[in-house]
Amino acid sequence: YGTETITDWKVGSPIIFQGEYEGHQYKDKGNVLENKPNELLKYNYWSSFSGLEDKLENYFIVTYKIDEIGEGKSVFTWVQEGFRSEESHKHTQDSLPAMLEQIKAVVEG
Repeated sequence: YGTETITDWKVGSPIIFQGEYEGHQYKDKGNVLENKPNELLKYNYWSSFSGLEDKLENYFIVTYKIDEIGEGKSVFTWVQEGFRSEESHKHTQDSLPAMLEQIKAVVEG
């Protein structure tokens, strides 16, 4: 999606996602909650597209997890929590295939 991600990935550090989506500039923000390289990344973030006030209870929580299941095989798990509306949930579901394709392209290099 052309999102620029700004963070040092240290636990407790801020994370910023900024860019342009459908002609609108955006700047979303959050914090790195957990980071275990090659295993787990968890962060929270507030989306300017949510239409909700920038308060902690309006932040999503996103978790990426990789589990090795055998020689040269891994399982990737992605979880997003904290949806406040069906519309927000549907938007994420609709975006999921493209996001997973991007992750696959990076992983498979």
